Amino acid sequence: MIEKGFKELKKAVFSTRIINEFMLHQPVRFFTLVEVEKDALESVFYYLKDNGIRNVYLQPEEKELQRYVSELDKAIIIQSLVSKAPLQKVKKICTTTLEKLLVDLYCDKKLYYAYQGNELVFIFNNAYRRYSIDFTKLFSYAQRRNRGTDLMEFLTDNTDIPKTIWND
Repeated sequence: MIEKGFKELKKAVFSTRIINEFMLHQPVRFFTLVEVEKDALESVFYYLKDNGIRNVYLQPEEKELQRYVSELDKAIIIQSLVSKAPLQKVKKICTTTLEKLLVDLYCDKKLYYAYQGNELVFIFNNAYRRYSIDFTKLFSYAQRRNRGTDLMEFLTDNTDIPKTIWND
């Protein structure tokens, strides 16, 4: 629906269900994240509402996330897309890359509160074991979010990912 209504808009859409393959503890509720250019946030929000889509939240605060979104099976969260975020097309839908997903999980602790702590370490380790991670892309995006140094420390101190791999 968003692809048809906003063809020229830079966007990314994905479900948190994709994170399950990397997790130890499996959540039972998921949400769909729709990230769009900052200027289009409200337009996309009202477009979805006007087309009968329920449970849509525009950049919810922590209290909204905990009180309402976490209780829903199919919530949609509209967020601002970070410029130059690494994206990919899958079946004509623009979505996140693994590198963007990992950085976002690390940076957006309030939005992704269910994926923090030891679970986040488990996610990073599993992602590294199962897929090829472009660490240049990962750290470039983390720098874009002003968290590159923090992420390097996190990886060094907590994960099984050899520093020599992402330091090349």
